[in-house]
Amino acid sequence: MDIIKFRVLSDEDDNFLRDYQIDSDMTLRQLHDFVCDDLGYDPGELCSFFLSDDKWSKLYEFTSVDMGFTDGDDSSAPLTMDGITAGRLIVAPGDRLLYIFDQLEDRALFFEAIAIESPEEGVSYPRVQLSNGEAPDQYDAAKTGDNRSIFEEAMGDYNDFEGDDYLSDDYE
Repeated sequence: MDIIKFRVLSDEDDNFLRDYQIDSDMTLRQLHDFVCDDLGYDPGELCSFFLSDDKWSKLYEFTSVDMGFTDGDDSSAPLTMDGITAGRLIVAPGDRLLYIFDQLEDRALFFEAIAIESPEEGVSYPRVQLSNGEAPDQYDAAKTGDNRSIFEEAMGDYNDFEGDDYLSDDYE
């Protein structure tokens, strides 16, 4: 059994960060329940994990409910979270999952494996190793802490800058 360490980010709030350590034998359903418990989300809402590439493109979908695709050999049909372990999908640092927690608005959390390690003696898994910031609101992106951005915070002092009267765009 290996331990997968995920760094979890949100594109809605640059201050949000989680580092989760999970057992590689954990199913995606168990990971979903763990994330919902940590973030205060309702685990009954429709959601999906997607295996993604290095540009966060969606490759394969794993849904929270059986979508009823039983037409045989359709390899593009989504599977349920129940039958897939994280260790089957995440085999090396840098592997990625998208967690779509708001299907209607296609809002996601970004999971990147940053380490695969042996378990530490005396430590129980899964666990939140690092927590920073508040989670995005599960239902309304507008409620996500004014969509905070580190860039906007850093540049806030310069919002009123209108240029210098002695500088010109004329290069003559």
